Amino acid sequence: MTVKRVMDIEAVLRWTYRDELPKAAPVRAGLSRGMSAGWDSVETFVELLTVIDDNGFGVVPDLLSTGGPHDDALIVFERVRALDELVIDLPKDWNPMADLGDLGDLGREAVARAIASVTVIDAQDRRRLRRTPRRLVEKHAILGGCPDWEMEAPAVEVVRRGKTGQPAWFMRDVIWEETVSGERVQRIVEVDGYSYTRRRPRPGAYQKTRLVPDPVAGLVERAEYEVWRAALDLLSEELSGRLESVDVRPSPRPLRPWEAGEAGPRILQSMLKPLQGKEVRPRRARR
Repeated sequence: MTVKRVMDIEAVLRWTYRDELPKAAPVRAGLSRGMSAGWDSVETFVELLTVIDDNGFGVVPDLLSTGGPHDDALIVFERVRALDELVIDLPKDWNPMADLGDLGDLGREAVARAIASVTVIDAQDRRRLRRTPRRLVEKHAILGGCPDWEMEAPAVEVVRRGKTGQPAWFMRDVIWEETVSGERVQRIVEVDGYSYTRRRPRPGAYQKTRLVPDPVAGLVERAEYEVWRAALDLLSEELSGRLESVDVRPSPRPLRPWEAGEAGPRILQSMLKPLQGKEVRPRRARR
C-alpha cells in the first residue's frame, strides 16, 4: 500500500508546476505547443522581453531531468486547465472595501470601476475575468504567494488644480454639435468653473471630491484574491481522493481576509465536470 503525502492544495500546485511539469521536454519557440498553459508563454514574454523555449505545459523545462512528470501532476494540470470553464457569479452587493469605512458614492463608484477593470462581458453576455481563474492559479503556483489583498484606507479629498494646488471648480455647459446628417444636437459638458479675471468661482460652480489614493488597483487585487481562493477550494474538492501519491487538503487561507466573520464562497459558479465516473487520461508532452 502506497503511503500518501499529505499536502494542502497550494503545495500540490507548487509541486506540479515547479517540480513535475518542468520534467517534460522543451518545445522550440515558434512551434505549436498543443496543450500549453502554465500562465502562458505570452505573459512570460511580456515580463522577460525575450522568447524562451518552454515545454508542452507552458513552463520552463528542466533540461537535466531524465523522466517525465508524475501522473498525479498531469491530473492536477488537467483540472487547473478546466478552470477556464468557470464563470463569474458576482453578487450585486459585492463590496470588497467595507473594512475601509463608509465612503459613500465615491466608494460605490470605485467598486464599479474595479469590476469594469477586472472583468469583460463575453459573447454569451456572461461576465468573465480578464485574467481567468486558471491564469491566477498558475501564476501563484509558479511564483508563490497570493494576490495582494492588503490596501491603504483612502481619504476623501477635494480635487485640486495641478499647477497651483488650489481647489478646482467645475460647472456644466451646453454645446451644440452637428451630426453627419446635418442635424444640430446639444450635449452637456463639464468645463472650468473658476473665473481667473475675477479670481473667484463662477455662479453655479461646484467642487468635486475623490479618493486618495485611488483604491481601484487594490480592489482589483481583492477581486482576484477572492476568485483565486474560491478556485483553490474547487480544485481541492475535485482532486480529493483522486491522486495516487498525494492526500489533498484544502487551503488554510481565509476566503476574504479583509472581512470579519466571513461567510462561505460566493463568487464562482462551478461548471467543472466532476471526476467521479469519468476517466481522466493524463496527456504527456511529446519528447
